[in-house]
Amino acid sequence: MAKSLKDFCALMLKTYGRPEPIAYDIGDLANHFVEYFGLSSYPNLMELKLLLDLHHQMASIQPSSMGGLAGCHYLDNFKKLNIEYEATNWQGRIEFTVIHECYEAIQETFEDIVRGYKAYRDPAEPTCMRPFANRFAAAVLMQPEVFLPVLLESGLDIFSLRLRFHMRSYASVAIRVRELLKPPAVDDVVDFLIAIYDRESEGEPREWDFDCCANDFCAGCVVKTSGIRLSRSRRRANFRAYLFPRRLFPVRGEKPALGFIVDEVIETRKPIYYEKVMFDLLGENDMALVARPVHWHGRLAKVILVVVRKKDSYLFHKQVEGLAKLDKRLSVYVS
Repeated sequence: MAKSLKDFCALMLKTYGRPEPIAYDIGDLANHFVEYFGLSSYPNLMELKLLLDLHHQMASIQPSSMGGLAGCHYLDNFKKLNIEYEATNWQGRIEFTVIHECYEAIQETFEDIVRGYKAYRDPAEPTCMRPFANRFAAAVLMQPEVFLPVLLESGLDIFSLRLRFHMRSYASVAIRVRELLKPPAVDDVVDFLIAIYDRESEGEPREWDFDCCANDFCAGCVVKTSGIRLSRSRRRANFRAYLFPRRLFPVRGEKPALGFIVDEVIETRKPIYYEKVMFDLLGENDMALVARPVHWHGRLAKVILVVVRKKDSYLFHKQVEGLAKLDKRLSVYVS
């Protein structure tokens, strides 16, 4: 039996009364979407086309030449939803794009049938519903009952998680970790930061030079919990206020600090693990850090930095045990 987004939205309104209680509760909305349209625990592009397009006829899902966009959606003359994606993108990004567009179409359907309702849109790009659409896509494609066990078994290894879940983007994996790494999945609240440093060299990765330096990289994605509070100063921590220096914990758009862990990974091309980074003699702010390189076509393309408090360093054990040529350091003091 065919099911439309309008049918889905009508069910949500019958259950919740208004769009607001469910439209921004991304985890529950994703669960309802998966259950309503019969998606599996590991949705892929073929499944999305078979179920959402051919079986339920919810939308026509087609490749296209997008001119730099990842995807778009629109209603045709017959009021049928059409979702188009960039044909040259890799499969993981296409799947993410399709579900991203589904979230925006859900919100637009709510706007159409609920008088006065206006969905949130990105102020910098009014046609886009980031970050909620991205979080929804991550939640549908990396479902808790499957994602959480793999996350913990991997030792918070963003690289291996990406491979396990159909080559998702590193950023979408990091987003999902932030959504799910909390009680009851773990015994206590875990403060953490994940930073993905991207190489900004021009051209295709296979054409890049083998040599590179820290200035070639930039923190393209940074996700963190509220317990990681950053100092305004890139030089010093403020342990009395539990603030950390940004040379260790960047904000998006910053380059790696010279002479520290990410810079060293870029220089040596080897993963580095700090078992304990100390900021004061009391041990209140001790952290554990692991940074690993990512190579494309033999060239260094990314560096992934993951940070947790020392008390939670056990979460790294599986990753640390499996990293080849790991440079393991017991402790370092940062003033």
